[in-house]
Amino acid sequence: MKDSIKASVTACVMCGAALAAWRPLEGVLCRSPVCAGKHLALPAASKCPECTRPLTTPQLARGHCESTLCREEVLKGRREKQAARKAALLVSLQRRRARAAARLGVSSDERDTYKVALLPRNLDRPSPLTPRRRALHEAHLRACLAEARSYLATVKEPLVIESPSVSAAPTAAQRAEAQLLLAGCAACRGQCCREGGEHAFLSGDSMTAYLQRFPEADDDAAVAHYMQHIGEVTMPHGCVYQSAIGCTLAPELRADICHDFHCTGLTMLKGQFADGEPIRAYLVHRRGERLSGDRFIEIASTGESVMSEHGSAPPA
Repeated sequence: MKDSIKASVTACVMCGAALAAWRPLEGVLCRSPVCAGKHLALPAASKCPECTRPLTTPQLARGHCESTLCREEVLKGRREKQAARKAALLVSLQRRRARAAARLGVSSDERDTYKVALLPRNLDRPSPLTPRRRALHEAHLRACLAEARSYLATVKEPLVIESPSVSAAPTAAQRAEAQLLLAGCAACRGQCCREGGEHAFLSGDSMTAYLQRFPEADDDAAVAHYMQHIGEVTMPHGCVYQSAIGCTLAPELRADICHDFHCTGLTMLKGQFADGEPIRAYLVHRRGERLSGDRFIEIASTGESVMSEHGSAPPA
């Protein structure tokens, strides 16, 4: 593909002079030795990997020139490399799973029923919540409530929050998978929750939904409803509701993203189980290039509890 891209270049990539039609297929330079010398002196990283055109500063950040053909080829190469890295990682995790299973006496047939997942690991230790963080969160709640009330005052017909229908009730397998994802979050100790800080992912939309559920609540009551869930001890670099044992905020009060977001590791498990298949996972944690964990988890078919868990967990 690179030769065909170079063949499409009609002007010298250094001086812009028109190229002869009879030039070699891969030729992108005019006959000037000055252009040849300048082009040769350029570092490889400063040239488009496809047509070798010198890159401007914005193009350096993108890794390709303005040509559509070059862009598509560079992006295709990146996707292929990413897919190759994922495939290699999966093979590596499967080999690690085999070694861990042998160490724990798990048979090879049973071992292969555990879906592999690579998760992050939050190593923060809990500490007392400072008055400053508590005050910042309260101020954020009041700002979100003001935004929500302003919105509700402008809409003619406030949106109605519909209750889930009976037909939308999850199956036993879906409940078990959801429990497995929660077990993965617990094993990770909420690395993604570290982004919550004093805002806890709550927004004007969150408060709009709250006020629709509790239309009689004033701001003080709404703030008190939330603040009662904050513990005295939280993770110092995470969400104010993040404790050593998980989120202290009631599920119905959390932001939508807290329910909907799944990290890359959890998406390795999501939707991977066929009907009747055991809900099992082999979890490994990664921090930088270091792997740890080797934890085998199985969820009851009802999705109500963890049936079994064995393996080594990383230190908290």
